[in-house]
Amino acid sequence: MIASFLKIMREAGAGIEEISNYKYRFFYKGEINSINIETSPHPGFMTDWQPSWAILMLKAKGSSVIHERVFENRFSYVEELKKLGAKIDFVDVLIENPEFFYHFNFEKERLYRQTIKIQGGEELHNAILDISDLRAGAALACGALLADGESIVNGASILERGYENFVEKVRKLGGEIKKV
Repeated sequence: MIASFLKIMREAGAGIEEISNYKYRFFYKGEINSINIETSPHPGFMTDWQPSWAILMLKAKGSSVIHERVFENRFSYVEELKKLGAKIDFVDVLIENPEFFYHFNFEKERLYRQTIKIQGGEELHNAILDISDLRAGAALACGALLADGESIVNGASILERGYENFVEKVRKLGGEIKKV
């Protein structure tokens, strides 16, 4: 499962060191490359990784695209990241046979927003953000940590349900974060 993640992280230019069996240390080793991804079921790029991938791509040079194939409506975090100054746009992609391409019940008469384009390298500023779900919440917290100034992230209790000791772990990594 982790192989597809490690592969794409290496393509993005991340430093990766295997400390022990399935225990890795990730580190910054230079400029981050923009990488386009499509989510897919195992063994592909998992849909749960895509909100955090969007945060990484905010720091990459150039633009990148994320195409969500597994679930509909997985980009709830996009409008919140825009409050921080992120340059993210929904884009239309023409897909032949979408009912076979997507892994959800695709209905031709509905409008789906399944693809975003992220312009990396933009400066982020503080904002008040609202968490709507667990994975989006982790991405928003990380986005707030990248932004200049002090941000407020509402709905942090969602993070506490899914990530044990989230605040303490972020602090151990050097992040300035507090629960209010």
